[in-house]
Amino acid sequence: MMNIYSFLSPSSVGRKIVLAFGILLALLLSLPSHAQDGQSKEPINRTISGFTLGVTTPAEARAIIQRQGGKIISAEGTQAGSDDGVYIVMGLKYARRSTLMAGLYFYKGHLRRILFAFDDLETLELIESELENKYGTMAEDKVTSKMKGKTIANAFTALEVVRSFEYEGHVGFKLAHIAYTDLELERARSAEEENEI
Repeated sequence: MMNIYSFLSPSSVGRKIVLAFGILLALLLSLPSHAQDGQSKEPINRTISGFTLGVTTPAEARAIIQRQGGKIISAEGTQAGSDDGVYIVMGLKYARRSTLMAGLYFYKGHLRRILFAFDDLETLELIESELENKYGTMAEDKVTSKMKGKTIANAFTALEVVRSFEYEGHVGFKLAHIAYTDLELERARSAEEENEI
């Protein structure tokens, strides 16, 4: 018959703890590594549909829009010397898919943010799935009764997917957008706005 006290002897307990710790460590190391939600597992592209965040100027953007067959339907503050500028554009594609419209936002003459709007939920969901496969799980963000958003970022770039709804409780899909933002330009713009207050 086995002596129950020998099972709990110090040398036996120590070996069992080491063995259990070793097994636990081996299991943890065998799990696939994933980025935290909201943190990109690889660098987020900074060149989107031919426009490069932090680099593309309004004049370069006009040329790219023209080459791609787009049409600027609104332009504000994009002349030389303006701190903030925006182009609203029709006819551009994102990920080989048609968009409702695009918005290009400039700060001090460089592309700060680019946004693509969609009115087709199925198209948006396909693109969102492709983005999460590439960059990792997006964190929930910007949630209100009529809006739901997700974001993922690295040190230089933020990527967001936002859905807008007709009714409270996320009912009746209305529009959605995918936006890329240069975080360095965004921080500089925010700091300047705070200094003006």
